[in-house]
Amino acid sequence: MTDMIRQGDRTPVPRGYVVMTYARSGGTWFAQLLGSTGALGRPEDWFNGQGYRDRGVTDYPLDRAGQRAMMLSRGMTENGVFGVKLSPQRLDELWRSRWAEDFPERRFIHLVRRDRLGRALSDVKAQQTRQFRASSAGRGAPRYSATMIRDFILAQALNEARVQQYFALNGIAPLEIAYEDLLADVPAVLTRVAAFLGVSGSIQADADMVDLAIQRDATNIEWRTRFLAEHHTIDRMPTLVAGRWERLIGRVRDLASPRDETGKTARR
Repeated sequence: MTDMIRQGDRTPVPRGYVVMTYARSGGTWFAQLLGSTGALGRPEDWFNGQGYRDRGVTDYPLDRAGQRAMMLSRGMTENGVFGVKLSPQRLDELWRSRWAEDFPERRFIHLVRRDRLGRALSDVKAQQTRQFRASSAGRGAPRYSATMIRDFILAQALNEARVQQYFALNGIAPLEIAYEDLLADVPAVLTRVAAFLGVSGSIQADADMVDLAIQRDATNIEWRTRFLAEHHTIDRMPTLVAGRWERLIGRVRDLASPRDETGKTARR
């Protein structure tokens, strides 16, 4: 790989990568850290037009062409590296847009959270309060629901299985990164990413460009303790409650249905 991804005339050569991740796995924080280095692209959720508008970017494009232009401009650092953050659900929405043509080298980073229960607890609480960032105001009070926690754990497993199948079908060998490793040693993870992308030189995150904070609090601890006390099954595999598996399969099928540019289910 060429140093800093440049040709002989020193003109930056665009090179893209995808961060494949899931809700409540540190994806937005990871994207901010990468972008703050000034050399590893800015892999934000560029195809989530409505999400940007909901956060106050009122002129953010809702069409795929406009979103692609944002990815290739704001998502690119001066050395030609650009990135995008995707989830299985976002890929379901993008299936007709030929987005992958911008990523011929198939460089994927797979960001996971090993603590599946912790992720489910965080996801349930965020869905109930509609507070997806610590800096945002919540719109409801969290309430313990063992059923929701169980459903989210199972839904996580389904989505992770879909991603592993996606990688296998497309011959993708991603760089695997765990949220827990990122928490433990940010510089080490950024060094791994730089090596994976072929970017040399000093890579450092700029703390002033990262404004996210951990949302876990006493509620998460209380829910974890209660859920494990009520539902531990160390001596056997957990059973699927009648109807729950069918509901989740239906939910995944709905997510996987072809969608048009507006996000509505498209007719075949």
